[in-house]
Amino acid sequence: IDSIKKIKLQKKQLLVNEIKRKLSNNNFSDFINKIELLENKSIVRRNVPDVENNLNRKTPEYYFYELLRKGIIIDIKDGNLGESHPKRKDFSKKGMPFLTANLFNDDYNIEYGNSLKLEESFYKNIKIGFTIKNDVILTHKGTIGKTAINLMDSICSPQTTYYRLNREFILPKFLMYYFSSSLFQSQLNAVKEQTTRDFVSISKQYKLKTVLFPIEIQEEIINNIENSFTEVQKTVFEIEKSLKNIYLFRNKILKMALQGGLSQQYISDSSTELLLLEISKLKEEYIKNQIEVKKNKLKFIK
Repeated sequence: IDSIKKIKLQKKQLLVNEIKRKLSNNNFSDFINKIELLENKSIVRRNVPDVENNLNRKTPEYYFYELLRKGIIIDIKDGNLGESHPKRKDFSKKGMPFLTANLFNDDYNIEYGNSLKLEESFYKNIKIGFTIKNDVILTHKGTIGKTAINLMDSICSPQTTYYRLNREFILPKFLMYYFSSSLFQSQLNAVKEQTTRDFVSISKQYKLKTVLFPIEIQEEIINNIENSFTEVQKTVFEIEKSLKNIYLFRNKILKMALQGGLSQQYISDSSTELLLLEISKLKEEYIKNQIEVKKNKLKFIK
């Protein structure tokens, strides 16, 4: 079980490794200049700082407010509805999903089927928080730092923020994986440490940083990560399968022992030996998987 946890944590390190490789092996001066020369846009959102072009920038790292001003990110908004926040009586079994933080799992999915729903009769009266397909969602209150790509028209709750991207410059999968990496999670943690509650406001999110690469490099990073994810998932599946079989045999032995079955004469020595042999094989399979885990871990951190 500890190995499975370590592997899942290692998945989040893959992007960090990929970004560090790209930053060390490429010269991005032309790309940086291209971004700096984009026209700064006026933003109607409150608390978005102004931008001064930085022609001395050495690496393609940007605050989110800079990307907003450049039009690389179209919008960042949470579902803080204020007085319009829905009450229990406003939810129904049908309607538009209301995205709360508990719907986001560690596999970059939103569990829409478990969401509260709002009917049109309610949401037609609100003006903010509407998220569309391909927005990247980040949980920022209570449970902080979970992320996924939105797949359908939904409404953000006060616990979630949507990032609407100009996909000519930044791909949803790239930003989603970046959000889950330690490069971004450490920034969230730094903000949390300055408050008495688990909350990263929109104004704070504007001042967090991301790395921006040309689209072709983003695509390459995504492909490398997802290919590695596939190998990691195979290893996790094999370990979980072995553990499940071990638990089944353990329960079988316990049941037989409680029922006096292990001492019954009709259970021959040969059948007991077969049972022990099966358990031994499962143990060997588990050890083999543990060795594969260590090999994969070494491969991923190179």
